[in-house]
Amino acid sequence: MRISEFRLRTVVPAVALVAVMVGLAIGGAIVFSAPGARAAAPGPVNPPASAQTYTVTAVPGYAFQESTTELQPNTTVSVSFVNADVIAHTYTLIAAQGKVIPTSYSPSQLNAYEAQWGAIVWINATGTGTYSATFQAPAKGWYEFVCMEPGHFQQSMYGFIAFGMALPSNLTVSTPNVGAGWPVYVITGTIVTLVIITIVLGFVVGGRKGSKHEMPPERLGYPEPPAAAPPLSPGGPKPPG
Repeated sequence: MRISEFRLRTVVPAVALVAVMVGLAIGGAIVFSAPGARAAAPGPVNPPASAQTYTVTAVPGYAFQESTTELQPNTTVSVSFVNADVIAHTYTLIAAQGKVIPTSYSPSQLNAYEAQWGAIVWINATGTGTYSATFQAPAKGWYEFVCMEPGHFQQSMYGFIAFGMALPSNLTVSTPNVGAGWPVYVITGTIVTLVIITIVLGFVVGGRKGSKHEMPPERLGYPEPPAAAPPLSPGGPKPPG
């Protein structure tokens, strides 16, 4: 009994040790293979970009002012349209990539053009204030935006925005139409003032010299006064000789 018990005590730990070693070998294989499996897991190819903010302002004089002329393509854009004018305006981004609208277009032609291409975003600003909208930026390229209020585009109320590229340098951006400017008004006012002064001086000077060149009364229809008698000589009348 002692011999069997001794063998049992010896064999059981040995078997347990072998089982532990086999388990460690299998677990090690699993542990070493796991990182490789995790590394092979696919990740996001093009992570979505964060939303962009963009501000465009309608200023008096039929013009736009932009916070930037370049945005990232294929992203969400939050646009704030600020109407700093007292009349209604629109911010209409036409979906025609790389095209310039002819400035000779009439309001009806502009409406037909927008109907043909569509608008990426259209904001109506009925009065002074800030109007917001969100739109999906298109692919790489540049686009023109206009004010669709009748006659405003014809007053040069338009602009351009580029996505994923710099805006071409040959594109002109509208500026406020403030008229001829103060120098012209000063010059015109000076000329008018000089003309008025000349007319007034003409009446004054002409009135002073008019007595020498007055039209005789008979030319005006009045009876001619009798001729005055010649003055007598100092010595009195001479006797007839």
